[in-house]
Amino acid sequence: MWSGRNVLLEIPYNLKFLSKCHDLVAWYGNDFSFERNPFMLAVPLDDRAVTPVKGTRTVMVDGVEVEQESSTLGVKAKKQKAYWDHCQQIFAGGGAWWPSLGGKAFDAPLKRRVRNAEKTLLAEEAVAYGLANPDVGVAKGRVVGNSS
Repeated sequence: MWSGRNVLLEIPYNLKFLSKCHDLVAWYGNDFSFERNPFMLAVPLDDRAVTPVKGTRTVMVDGVEVEQESSTLGVKAKKQKAYWDHCQQIFAGGGAWWPSLGGKAFDAPLKRRVRNAEKTLLAEEAVAYGLANPDVGVAKGRVVGNSS
C-alpha cells in the first residue's frame, strides 16, 4: 500500500507513459505494447501464455497413484501448449526483452522470477476485481483497471 492505494494494481500501468516517447516507439516498433507491460516483454501481461495444464490426472489404482489420460484436459493442454509455443517463438524471433541486457538473453532463473512476478500481479487483480481466473488479467474486457 502507498498512500492508501494498492501498488500491485498500479504496476501494470506504470510504463504506459513511455508510449508517448516517439524515440522509444521507433526503437521498440509500433507493435510493441507499453500498456500493461511492466517488464517490457515482447508479449504484454494480458497476452502472456498461461502455464499449460498437463493432459493427465492423478488417480488411485489399487492404492497406487497413476497418471491417467483425460480427453478434456488433453484438449485444453494442447491448446495452451500451442499458444505457449507461439509466445516462445515471438521471444526467440524478436527478443524477450528489448533491449536485451546488452545483447544477451536473460537466463532461466530471471525468466522464472519475471514469470512469477507476472502471476503475482494477475493474482492480485483477480482478488481485487473478483476475477475467477487469475491467469487472464483485466484488460480483455472484463474489468477496466487504472489506465491513468
